[in-house]
Amino acid sequence: MAAVRSVLATLSMQSAQTRPRRWDFRCTITLQMRLNRAKRWTDRYGNTGRWTTTRVLKLISNRTYLGEIPNGESTLPGEYAPIVKPDVFDRAQQHIVERRTRKPGRRENPQEFLLRGILVCGWCERPMTTSYSHHRNIRYLYYRCRSQAGGRPPCSNVSVKRYDIEQFVIDTLGEPQSDDPDFMDELREVWTQLNQDQQRRLLPELLTRVIFNPDLGTVEIECDEAEVRGLTADPSVSSD
Repeated sequence: MAAVRSVLATLSMQSAQTRPRRWDFRCTITLQMRLNRAKRWTDRYGNTGRWTTTRVLKLISNRTYLGEIPNGESTLPGEYAPIVKPDVFDRAQQHIVERRTRKPGRRENPQEFLLRGILVCGWCERPMTTSYSHHRNIRYLYYRCRSQAGGRPPCSNVSVKRYDIEQFVIDTLGEPQSDDPDFMDELREVWTQLNQDQQRRLLPELLTRVIFNPDLGTVEIECDEAEVRGLTADPSVSSD
């Protein structure tokens, strides 16, 4: 599975409306529906809830079922027998990666919404949908939390102007903040060499997820490390 690096940045919250590779949930929709027809989940503390795509993905990616225990960002062998075979677990992870990197069909101009399928509501962790409004023959483009995934209503008043959030992400990649200085320098160097058209064209390929937290005023940008380093190694990129 490709490594993911996170970049955390703070938005400038100027009003109630915020100014300032893909996360595809379709691979777990069928399983989620079957689980919800069967019963609700219950954790070790007795909490219950509906099955959602996010919870199913976390379940499938949990290395505890391999007999491992968490150790910081890695794991160690546990003292109990695994309940999932390693080859089965690896095939599941590969399937998730393949589904994430598939390009969804787009009815609109693909340049209109660069973060489609990537931008996630920080409150409910569901993908934000695209939205339009018109005023005096002018069309305004937004991302909104309007998803009904998991049977829950969308979060109220969670929206951001398309241009503002996309430009903020583009600018942030030129001045990234990360816990990996080498990766941060590598990303900054290659990103600042690109012109604006190149940045907008490549943006969806470099990102796995962008988490928008309206209450905290932060945006967490998850980059595909392999894509970034592949971009760095490609001498033709800066000359496109």
